[in-house]
Amino acid sequence: MTPLLLVPARMMVNKRPVLIYQTRLAPIRVIVTISDIHLRDALYSDTDDNGLALWVQNQMIARYGDVKPLAADPHQEVFTSPAYSFRIAYPESLLFSLARLVNNGSGLLIFIFSVSLLFYFLMRKYLNVYTSEEEKCATPSPRVISFPTISRW
Repeated sequence: MTPLLLVPARMMVNKRPVLIYQTRLAPIRVIVTISDIHLRDALYSDTDDNGLALWVQNQMIARYGDVKPLAADPHQEVFTSPAYSFRIAYPESLLFSLARLVNNGSGLLIFIFSVSLLFYFLMRKYLNVYTSEEEKCATPSPRVISFPTISRW
């Protein structure tokens, strides 16, 4: 049984396979291949170029078909399964990333800013509890007027 192999894109002609797995079953030899077109479609689906790669043994194939040793990245997750002899490396997703929010959520940021600005002006207009000096001068001071009371004995 031979391990899974990766073939670089420059060695492929007429869409030859890039994943090759072969094993011997009794009198026959089984070769399983995955066409490069399927792998390219999967790797090209990473439109933001986040670093999606297919990892086989210590080699990886990235978006442009380059086969190279796996780069150590502290922000990288790896999906593995004992049923398959390959792994998928993908970038670690942070719970909150300011760069990702700015790149992908600029519309959301503009919306939140607009709503908060509207809320500020409404609160300032309708819940204004203080008065300016001009308003104090324009308003006459309240006077206490006493009314005579009649008492009955």
